[in-house]
Amino acid sequence: MGRRERAGPFREPPPALPATARPGPAPRPAMALSALQRDPAGGGRFASAVPEPCRRLPCALGVDEAGRGPVLGPMVYAICYCPVDKLEQLEALGVADSKTLSEAERERRFGLLEAAGDWVGWALQVLPPDHISACMQQRAKYNLNELSHDTATELIQFALDSGVQVAQVLVDTVGPAEKYEAKLRQRFPGLGVTVRPKADALFPVVSAASICAKVARDRAVLHWNFVEDLGDPDRDYGSGYPNDPKTKEWLRRNLEPVFGFPRLVRFSWGTAQALLRDRGVPVRWYGGVQGGTGSSGGHGGSWGSWGAQGARGAQGARGHGGPGGHRGPGEYGGHGGHGGHRGSWGVRGSWGVPVCWYRGVLGVTAVLGGTGSSG
Repeated sequence: MGRRERAGPFREPPPALPATARPGPAPRPAMALSALQRDPAGGGRFASAVPEPCRRLPCALGVDEAGRGPVLGPMVYAICYCPVDKLEQLEALGVADSKTLSEAERERRFGLLEAAGDWVGWALQVLPPDHISACMQQRAKYNLNELSHDTATELIQFALDSGVQVAQVLVDTVGPAEKYEAKLRQRFPGLGVTVRPKADALFPVVSAASICAKVARDRAVLHWNFVEDLGDPDRDYGSGYPNDPKTKEWLRRNLEPVFGFPRLVRFSWGTAQALLRDRGVPVRWYGGVQGGTGSSGGHGGSWGSWGAQGARGAQGARGHGGPGGHRGPGEYGGHGGHGGHRGSWGVRGSWGVPVCWYRGVLGVTAVLGGTGSSG
């Protein structure tokens, strides 16, 4: 493991938020991760309570992620923070780059971080696979580096808004370190910012963030609730990385030729796209017949989706699918198909009845003369 660097001189912390502006206490760590385990596909933010010393003393904050490369499961960004004068105690807990630790060791050291909750805090942002793919496949390109930078920035801002007296930010780089550091310095001019390759092996507070992110991702994949009708779910995933033979075999076993993969899969990854292309049924969309046009179907934007279109050649009304893909009724078309979780996965239905399987950015099919919609 690389040498541990000392961060540069700490700047004065920003003024504390007034008590009335401070958010209420966050859930305890065990409660926060229990909420993630109940609904890992939903993603979102999870956080420990802010320790009282972190509201009063200058703090170091580390940023790292887990799950950037896999074709399966979420990507998790994490921050971990503690007072500057506690950094040696943090290192004494045995924090290290999570990639160098076994799963059991990561869990044990996360437990030590939880036990030190009176002076160590953390927060996570869990990005579900369908959200990642929706971002990468939207018309205005939004690549994984931009998504990573924006998520890290949001977590740093979350810590500041929660009353943490952040003085120094230490980040494991994504892309060129110098450019990323300049971007963060511009966004947070009052803070000392250090961005380094392999920062999780150089700075204890980044190592701690690395452990938080990896433990959270492992638990999310382990407790994944499949909404698809898979019977007894096949959880022999392998590592989840595209070059893992066990992962590739799992993708082959769980490819449904018409509707594609379960939501655990990042359908924008080349491995998944190649399997859909080679083993999936080609899907072609046609214009309206019998004198009419169905209305617009699945909307491709993130965090929401449009519902179904009408049928029988009439002008169908738009039914709003709402967050989480609720059904929206369309005129003459009965119920619309499932709108697609987070606006990224639509479904193709028959006679207005939704089905369980999903395929990346397909909309809803109307019947008896309506057009197929676009995702």
